[in-house]
Amino acid sequence: MIKSQINSKMKRTILDNNSDRKAPLYKSLKRHITFFFKYLTIRKCVNIILALIEFKLKISISKSFPIYIRFEVSSICNLRCSGCLLGGAENYSIERKKNKITSLDDFKIAIKDFLPYLLKINLYDEGEPFLNKDVTKIVNFLNENKVATCISSNFSLKFSNKDLIDIVDSKLDHLIIAVDGIDPETYSQYRIGGDFNLVINNIQRLTTLIKQRNSQLKVEFQYLEFKNTIIDKKAVEKLAESLGVWKFTIIQNCNRTGWEASFFKGHPEDRKKLGCYYIWLSGSIISNGSYFACDFGEDFGMESIGFAKNLKKDKLRNHKSIVNLRKSFTRKGELSEICNKCPQFAKKNQKINLEEQNIPVEL
Repeated sequence: MIKSQINSKMKRTILDNNSDRKAPLYKSLKRHITFFFKYLTIRKCVNIILALIEFKLKISISKSFPIYIRFEVSSICNLRCSGCLLGGAENYSIERKKNKITSLDDFKIAIKDFLPYLLKINLYDEGEPFLNKDVTKIVNFLNENKVATCISSNFSLKFSNKDLIDIVDSKLDHLIIAVDGIDPETYSQYRIGGDFNLVINNIQRLTTLIKQRNSQLKVEFQYLEFKNTIIDKKAVEKLAESLGVWKFTIIQNCNRTGWEASFFKGHPEDRKKLGCYYIWLSGSIISNGSYFACDFGEDFGMESIGFAKNLKKDKLRNHKSIVNLRKSFTRKGELSEICNKCPQFAKKNQKINLEEQNIPVEL
């Protein structure tokens, strides 16, 4: 093994899908908190405190609003990666087929009740966000309303210079680029239909523009490591560093069969102890504006609780189904089958930030 002392300014993170440690709320928030502070308001601070109290005390009727949400602005993708729900067209849900792309106008309508309270929105789910031609306009709109934004992309698209300038100038806060390879051969084993050289060229052009335009955009290079693509991590580091990115992340022990390989298999009482901050602090909206209690539930059969645009009008924050979900995590509650097998907690990701620890690490 090669031992290396990390001295570069580039941030490095390793996530291990097989870690045996819990993933409490603070570890999830840690990924977002870098982008929170500049968007804080008094109203948001009050809402955060209230939401955390409700979560901690497992109060089933909530008076707070989501702190951050996931909004799928595109439910279509240009790739067919094994392990992804969109790996085959048959995996599209009926609701997603109704509206594959969210327009700027529809987005504004869907998000209006959330805006005063949100700290951050992740503008992605299974689909490729940059297939939505309005996505940079959506980011601009959110920036104007003091909401942090994150996009995760395969970046295997033929961007013009104008396209990349629009991304940089949109005031996007965080861009995760899923590369998953260090050359065309390793890349193509997972990113089916993608072009490694195109992705690398796009990143180089983007980071150059970020410097030229004095942008605050943070670009994260993400590598999913599978059993047959385990490589010298120092090589990944060198590639990421050569591209001038802000951070590179390696997610170890990934499985091509997707979420199903990571279902929680413990006793329901053990699952209860792990809790679920998502149904108190967050929510998920798909491309046609349907609102779900959580992203995982939406993927595996939970029904929509209504349309996001009616959050206040229809009191969706305390819809019967989400109230029952919160109650299910109390001592006498009974978990749904979907909550009981949720992989978000089965994985128990342990984040190891090498830069913060400032210690020699085996690479």
